[in-house]
Amino acid sequence: MVSALAGLRDVIIDGQKVLLDAAIAAGVPRFIPSDYSLDFTKFKHGENRNLDLRREFHTYLDSTSISAISIFNGAFMELLTNEMPMLFFKQRIVLHWGSADYQWGFTTMDNTALN
Repeated sequence: MVSALAGLRDVIIDGQKVLLDAAIAAGVPRFIPSDYSLDFTKFKHGENRNLDLRREFHTYLDSTSISAISIFNGAFMELLTNEMPMLFFKQRIVLHWGSADYQWGFTTMDNTALN
C-alpha cells in the first residue's frame, strides 16, 4: 500500500496510522509511508517539524509486523521559485539558513516519477 498523504500531525501521524492499521488488517505485505522528503534519519529531533512527524510515525510503523519502504527524493526543484521560494531571480537573492557551505540535494518531479 502506498500512502501519499500530506499535512501535519492529524494527517502524517493520525491519518497514516488509520491507513497502516487498515493495510495490516487487510493482509497487505508492504507499506510505503508518505515520506517523500529528504532523509529524516540524518536530522536531529527538533531541527525540522515535518521530519520529526515522519520520524514519530516510523516509531509506530516499526512496532508493527508489516514490511515498509521509504522514498527519500529530496526537495523538488520546481518548488524553489513557487511554494517554497528560495530563489528570487529579479532580486538576485538565494535564501538559506545555517551554513552557506551546506550542500542541498534536489530532484525533479519528472525524474522521481520515472525512477
